[in-house]
Amino acid sequence: MKEDKSALHAKMAIVTTCIMLFTWVGVCWNCLSLFADPIISEWGIARTQFMLIFTIMSMANAAMNMFFYGKLQERLGARKLLLIGGPLATVGFALIALSSNLTLFYIGGLLFGIAVCGLNNNPTTVIISEWHKKNVGKLIGIPQTVGSIAGIVFSVVFAALIAALGWRIPMWIIVAVSALATVIIAVIYKGSPRELGEKAMYEDEVAEEKTEEIDGIPFARMFRTPQFYFLFVGYLLVPIVAQGMLSNLPLIAVDLGYGNLSGTILSVALVASALFFIPGGAIIDRKGTKWMVAICMAMLIAALLILYFMEPSLLMTYGIAVLIGAAYDACTIAFGISVREAFGSREYGKKLGIIAAFDYIGLALGPSVMTLFFDGTGSYDMAYLVFVVLAAVGAVTIFLGTKRPNNKGGDGNESICIDRKKPGAVDRYPGA
Repeated sequence: MKEDKSALHAKMAIVTTCIMLFTWVGVCWNCLSLFADPIISEWGIARTQFMLIFTIMSMANAAMNMFFYGKLQERLGARKLLLIGGPLATVGFALIALSSNLTLFYIGGLLFGIAVCGLNNNPTTVIISEWHKKNVGKLIGIPQTVGSIAGIVFSVVFAALIAALGWRIPMWIIVAVSALATVIIAVIYKGSPRELGEKAMYEDEVAEEKTEEIDGIPFARMFRTPQFYFLFVGYLLVPIVAQGMLSNLPLIAVDLGYGNLSGTILSVALVASALFFIPGGAIIDRKGTKWMVAICMAMLIAALLILYFMEPSLLMTYGIAVLIGAAYDACTIAFGISVREAFGSREYGKKLGIIAAFDYIGLALGPSVMTLFFDGTGSYDMAYLVFVVLAAVGAVTIFLGTKRPNNKGGDGNESICIDRKKPGAVDRYPGA
C-alpha cells in the first residue's frame, strides 16, 4: 500500500513540474514579448524601455539562483517554495496587467523574476530527482517539452487575443492561469519523499551502485585556467545574441510588415527550438558542446545577414524564425555540459553555478542590448552587424574554453573514486 502511494506521489511530481513549466515558462515568460507592440504604442515608450522588463526578470532570477535558491531549497523544500512562488508570480503579472506606467510594470517584472526561481528548471530538476532515482534526464525532458509546447501554442493564441481584445484582457487571462496552476499544485504535490517518509522510485536499486568516479580539477583552481575566462566570455555573449534575437522577433516581424502574424512567427521559432533539442544533443554526444554551439551561432549569423542584406518575404521570415529558434538552444542545453568537458565532475555543482551565472546575465542583457540599437538608430541594422561579430566571438571562445586544462605536476586532475554507499563518503580532494 505504501509502495502504491509512493508511485502515485512520484507521478504527481512529474505532473507538478509539467504544470510549472507550462504556466510560468511557456505561458508567462515566453508569451510576454507579444505584448511589446501594443504597450509601446499605448504608452509611447521606447522599445528598450519595454524590453528592460526581461532584463529585470532575468537579473532577479539570476540573483535568486546564485545567492538564495540553494539555501531556501534546503530550508523550506520545493513544495513551500512553489506555494510562495506561485502567488508571488501571480501578483507580479497582476501588477503588469494593472500598470499604466513603467514603475508598476517593472515592479511586477521584479516580483515575477524573484518568484520564478522556485518555479522553473532548477526546482523541476530537484523535484524529479527527489522522486525518481533512474532515468532522471529523460524524465526532466517531459516538463521541458510541455513548457515548449505551451509557448508554441499560446504565442499564437495570445497574439490573436491581443489583436481582438487589446492587451489587458489577455494579460488578466495569464494572471488567472497562474493562480489556477498554484491551486492545482497545492492540491496534487504533497512534498518530497523525505518529508512524507517514503522512498523514491528505484531508490533501492540505485543504492546497490557503490562507487562513483570523480575527475577534473578542484573548484578553486578553475579560476586560474584560461578555459574559465573563455567560457565566461562565451556564455555571456552567446545568450546576449540568442535571447536578444528571440525576444525581439515579434517586433522584427512588425517592422517587416507581418505584425498580424507575429505570434505565429514566434511560435515557429519555439517549435524549432524544441525540435533542435534532439539533434543538438546528438551533436554534443558525438562532437562536444563546442561544435553544437558553433553550428547554432552559424545559423544565427545566417539569419542576421539575411535580415541585414535582404527584405525577406513571409516564407523567408519563417525560415529566419527557424534559424533563430534552433540557435537559441546554444544557451540552454550546452553550458552545463561545457563545464564538465572543461573542468571535470569534481565539485561540479559549484563550478556549474558560476558559469550558469554568466549565462543568466547574458539572457538578462540580450533583449535590452538589441533594442538599444533600435532606439539609437531607428532600425535593427547596426544590431545585426554587431551581433554577427558577437556570435562569432562567442562560438570561438567556447571552442577554446572546452579544452581540458593541462594537468602539470599532477595538480588534482586525476580520477578518484568515492563510495557513495558509505555514510561518511567525501571527496578526497575537496580544495585546490
